[in-house]
Amino acid sequence: MTVLAWGNCLGDMSADVAMTKKGFGEMAITATMAGPIFNILIGGFLSNLGYKVSNNDRKINFTAF
Repeated sequence: MTVLAWGNCLGDMSADVAMTKKGFGEMAITATMAGPIFNILIGGFLSNLGYKVSNNDRKINFTAF
């Protein structure tokens, strides 16, 4: 998992460094925050959706969180 995480981050890092060198430092900083947040939100949503679909669970139990 660590190797996969590093591989996923290297592309983002190279893009952020290139943006910074071209003078878009604020955009690079925003990208370093937005990418992981997007991954967490979409990954959490899709995993919960997959769980709900596979278990045929019709009601949502908020007390489990």
